[in-house]
Amino acid sequence: MLRGAGFVLHTLPEVFGGEDAAQQAKDTEWIAVAGSKGWAALSKNHRIRHNQLERDALVACGVPLFTLATGQLGHAEMAGMFLLAMGEIFRVVGGDPGGGLWMVYRDGRVLRRWPAELADR
Repeated sequence: MLRGAGFVLHTLPEVFGGEDAAQQAKDTEWIAVAGSKGWAALSKNHRIRHNQLERDALVACGVPLFTLATGQLGHAEMAGMFLLAMGEIFRVVGGDPGGGLWMVYRDGRVLRRWPAELADR
């Protein structure tokens, strides 16, 4: 759906050379790749915000990660949430925010959650 809406994206299987390699890639590894390419990242894994190594990698690699605040959604629902928030995601990325984690909500809101001292209130 995101590609159909005209957005360029790179999935983990495409970047790592297949589904098996993508499944074995650690989060810190794909974060480093995204940082080296200057990419922002979209994810459904909101648990990253609870993992210190992964949070540190986001900041160190300068990767803005946008993750869904709601889990257990189908692919169409997930894509729909990202599509609704895409204007705000582009606004955040265009402001050169550095690395961190933003939560994407069903209503299109995008709020920074990490680093905590920069989080939206």
